[in-house]
Amino acid sequence: LVNIENKWYHLDTTFDDPVPDKAGRATYSYFNMSDEQLSKDHEWDRSKYPAATTSYFGELTNKIKAGSSKTVVYEQMLKETNLQYLSAEYGAENYNEFKQKLQQQFAAKPEKVEVRYKQSMDGTMQDIKKVLNEINWPKGAKRVSYQVAPYSALAGYSLATITFTY
Repeated sequence: LVNIENKWYHLDTTFDDPVPDKAGRATYSYFNMSDEQLSKDHEWDRSKYPAATTSYFGELTNKIKAGSSKTVVYEQMLKETNLQYLSAEYGAENYNEFKQKLQQQFAAKPEKVEVRYKQSMDGTMQDIKKVLNEINWPKGAKRVSYQVAPYSALAGYSLATITFTY
């Protein structure tokens, strides 16, 4: 547990270590989590530790909304920890929302699109293939690649990443 500004958070630096280790790879899946978030795959005697009841995502987004000289730092922290994907703008709860989010983002001719999707990794992979056959790619895109990773900050979600080459 760590205490930041009088709020407790869980920090597990080893739980999702890659095996084998990959040079240059850092993950933040278990960074500043609440009891509720950590309890999805951890067990502990709660009576022996202070309660961690605060959402770090909520804390950072509140600081960003309040505005300060550190706003850019808080925004970067959201990105580096992948907590930004908890924001509604990145989320899709079903296939129609997933398709709509991708279609909206494709209009801006992005190099990379990322969406948090309420689906298993296999289901997300299948749905990416389906969407890419149903909607227009960004204008000028010649190639597309995609990958799916579990999104451990929110149980039951995957993170879909689609990359275009122009």
